[in-house]
Amino acid sequence: MIIRLNMLLQYQDLIKTLESDSSAQNFLVPLMLESLGDRRWLCHTVKNLLRLSKGQGFKEITYSGIGDSTYSEYFLEKLRNKLLSSEDEATKQFMHSVFSAVNDVTSELFMVLKETPANQL
Repeated sequence: MIIRLNMLLQYQDLIKTLESDSSAQNFLVPLMLESLGDRRWLCHTVKNLLRLSKGQGFKEITYSGIGDSTYSEYFLEKLRNKLLSSEDEATKQFMHSVFSAVNDVTSELFMVLKETPANQL
């Protein structure tokens, strides 16, 4: 689902369709946050969150003359509300996933820096 959603979120008219769908309204944001716990979906989920919150500039393929922005105020507001709900299980899992990923990346960076001779830095 995450990869297919990644393709759909490239088009503003499909985002508007998702915004009006009751299942998407109720489940899209929590499911995207929960999918960050599985590293297989991390990259795709981050792209989806970026498309919904930032919009332009996150498309893999850009066509000249097409200025389609994929910004969604509706889902951005849902995401903000979900993240502000500190007792929500999906929010706790999301925060755990984010900080675990940051910890992994930082650990790898320190290992590379430690193994690299000083004169190569």
